[in-house]
Amino acid sequence: MGLLALVAGALAGCSTAPAAATVNGQPISEQQLAEQLQSLSSDSAYTSAQDGIFLEAFEESEGQGSPPTVAPPPGQGSGSGSYSMLWTDLVLSNMISEVALTTNLERAHMAPDSVQLAAAWASEYANDPAEWEQLTPSLRSSEALYDADRALVDGPVPAASSKSVASFYTQHASYFWSQVCLTAVDVPAARSAMASAKKQAESVARELSGHTGPGEQPVLGASLYCDSPEQFVEQPSSFQAAVAGLAPGNAQVLAESYGYQVVAVRSRTVLRLSAASEPGIDVVVSYGGVESPPQGEQKVIDVLNRARVQVNPRFGSWSKAPPATCPQVLPAGSQAGGCIP
Repeated sequence: MGLLALVAGALAGCSTAPAAATVNGQPISEQQLAEQLQSLSSDSAYTSAQDGIFLEAFEESEGQGSPPTVAPPPGQGSGSGSYSMLWTDLVLSNMISEVALTTNLERAHMAPDSVQLAAAWASEYANDPAEWEQLTPSLRSSEALYDADRALVDGPVPAASSKSVASFYTQHASYFWSQVCLTAVDVPAARSAMASAKKQAESVARELSGHTGPGEQPVLGASLYCDSPEQFVEQPSSFQAAVAGLAPGNAQVLAESYGYQVVAVRSRTVLRLSAASEPGIDVVVSYGGVESPPQGEQKVIDVLNRARVQVNPRFGSWSKAPPATCPQVLPAGSQAGGCIP
């Protein structure tokens, strides 16, 4: 079973809870929607960003003398309180879109490859590091897959967008890698022996950097491992910063509660700007990535328009009618007038 099938299966699940929506025969249960809302609202960076989007739209609607059409996510960014229906429908719209794209690609026997997934993951991280780090690993993987699906459906990046994609890549080049291989050596020490332990750690760092002095001992007890970006983002921020600043073949001494740790970068696999990676970057640069509906992505919108979508009436309805600029779930009594928000 491919990655797309696994994600589709995870969304469909086997819960007996009522369906919030059904997409091409695959249910999204109310329980799964609730879990998604809870995961997103517990991310303070995400809800703060959403607060800003909703507030801006609210102020615009007030300035035009029309009734407000937006409402904030729970707790004004605190993650507490009940979820507004508008925000609930925004999240449900994204879940529906993800399943629709997944099932469409599976029918065509297509799936994003490792480069496309890595490009989407790195682009989302580079676009908003604080928010991306606060998401759960499963949410990060799911959202990167959604971007990669959109990129695969969109196809090659238009010439008009290539310059902005290249500029984004250049500005955020440190995020675009797929694996870093490290050597780590712990140098524990009692508080009274920190000075000598630091000298030992510095000797280890020289050894790992290939700058061994006369009489220095070979390194013993080293831990060798490789991290993917998903694994690396779970490391302490001080460790991430140290490794990010090291070129392969160099080492650094880090102060730890137990003494010192020496970390050296053995290799780093760079994710190059290419025909395979460009579309995943473009989804974030040109269309806002997972935080924005696929407004302007005509091929993606065509897939959503062809999808067989049924929404539980208590959440509203699936609107494809003009003047909506992309298919979406609208609360009961709302009129289509563009994508939410």
